[in-house]
Amino acid sequence: MKTRGSGRQRPCFSSSPPGGEGRERGIFEIIVTAAVIAACLVLLVFRHSSAGVQDTKHNLSTSGPGPVKAPAGGEDQVCIFCHTPHHANPVAPLWNHDETQSSFENYYSPTLQAYGAGEAPPIDGFSKLCLGCHDGTIALGAVVSREDDIQITGTGVDASGRLTSDAEGYIGTNLSGTHPLSFIYNGPIDGKLKGPPIDRYVKLFPTQGGMGVQCPSCHDPHENRSTVLIDGKGWPPFWQKESLEAVCLVCHVEIIDPPPPGH
Repeated sequence: MKTRGSGRQRPCFSSSPPGGEGRERGIFEIIVTAAVIAACLVLLVFRHSSAGVQDTKHNLSTSGPGPVKAPAGGEDQVCIFCHTPHHANPVAPLWNHDETQSSFENYYSPTLQAYGAGEAPPIDGFSKLCLGCHDGTIALGAVVSREDDIQITGTGVDASGRLTSDAEGYIGTNLSGTHPLSFIYNGPIDGKLKGPPIDRYVKLFPTQGGMGVQCPSCHDPHENRSTVLIDGKGWPPFWQKESLEAVCLVCHVEIIDPPPPGH
């Protein structure tokens, strides 16, 4: 390599570069070091997420422990079913799955104060992303980073790779029997609800232009922290805390008629 303005050659990693190049190289080395550290931190985060999800039914790759997954010799990437680093679905950062276009029947009760009869807000945000698989209208392997859907087989999916109504993870489009979703939560309500949660795991997420309850408020898609075992599996599934009550009581003052374990 030639030194600028001279015909002499010098080693690429000379410890005594002429002029202002030493300072430029020092700045460059700082930038490179910072980039390497940042990359390592990103890898640690992804490694932690992958280490959690790979042992759950959300691992749909060939290494997945569940009955629904890619067949032998098929897709071996764990994260690809939801995430991609490039050319992602614009509905969410790094999102790789097709978005559901379903209309949903929302929960309503006369005692509900979040919205009135017939006024349920549309399902949006992270809940809509989750339902892209769980409503049964889109193939589990329908990812934007591949021209063709990733093949998924097993008990609980049809020939196209969509969840069937008898599958354990099937929710469908009728959400009238679930906890209300995609509504702004700005409590408290005396005797019933506490103020917006301040908790390590149970959180509010963007919805309807504010912050409210979405699927990941109660469920962690990467792991299950529940210590309540039903048939050897944590219940509720993909739960944010050690028990049903531990999550509910972050927002609710008390639990009235809780569902029996396993339901």
